[in-house]
Amino acid sequence: MIRADWHDEGTRDSGRSDNSANAEAMTRSLEEHGVDVTGSESGAELTMMQTAVDGFRRAAEALAGHIPLSSRADDLCRQVVPPRAADETPRQYAERVNRMSERFRALTEGSTRERPR
Repeated sequence: MIRADWHDEGTRDSGRSDNSANAEAMTRSLEEHGVDVTGSESGAELTMMQTAVDGFRRAAEALAGHIPLSSRADDLCRQVVPPRAADETPRQYAERVNRMSERFRALTEGSTRERPR
């Protein structure tokens, strides 16, 4: 019985280290995109922010592909991610970035429709 308990503990530790590595990777990715991470965010909050940033980048790339831009502006659009305000919770940040992504998607859809002459 003791052996089973020890084995279970090892499994839990392995799960924690996987979660820790995943959290570190998300933290690094967010920071590389200019998003401030305090270290107090939970794994779920990091995932929420990472998902919002990924969606924003996809929406920005789609918009850049539909609106004529210089090559420099096109590169800038693909790399710029909205910064996180100092007093903004992870949920507030993710919601704001998601709203911006929706605006980009609406602009993309609007630019593909035929315009009246």
